[in-house]
Amino acid sequence: MIGDRLRQVRGNEKQDVFASLLKVNKNTLGRWERGEGVPNADDLKYILELYPDINPSWLLIGEGEMRRNVPYPEPEVFNIASNAKEDPLPYNELPELNQRILKLMSVFDLDDSEFCNRLGMDEIELVKIKAGRPVSGLVIRAVAFEFGVRLRWLKLGELPIKSQAVVDHGALDVWGSFEAAFIEKRDKGE
Repeated sequence: MIGDRLRQVRGNEKQDVFASLLKVNKNTLGRWERGEGVPNADDLKYILELYPDINPSWLLIGEGEMRRNVPYPEPEVFNIASNAKEDPLPYNELPELNQRILKLMSVFDLDDSEFCNRLGMDEIELVKIKAGRPVSGLVIRAVAFEFGVRLRWLKLGELPIKSQAVVDHGALDVWGSFEAAFIEKRDKGE
């Protein structure tokens, strides 16, 4: 049943957070997970854009493995030269998730290659983030873990920013300043 597979995609994420990420009501997600309804085509497409490592055949009909062997099978992704030329969007036109990821690069004063090395990801992923493309769940979780930020802040912008797991006092000072600036900007409506 597709509801069981959606629950597997959600993993340990709270239902309300996952529903917000999918841009559906928590009750709608609950009905899907209980088998009382199914996502429409647009919802399914959006889920697969958010989680490009999920095998569409597995999600839709339960065939094959949950994860794809190749995370991004779209033909244009294999053309690294065309992706490398993909123009970055102006910062204020990027999706908020992408903005928050790039803000972390700035806060920690990392260049592109340092940021990618720290996360263990290919630089093409960063090119896609800068171009406003959807960010995979694996990258989101890696960013949250590596930089000690809460998934709820990274995905939804909810405060506080830092994870309780952050124990580095230097990092705590950075987060205090960053969070104060974030609150000030939010309160000004920027």
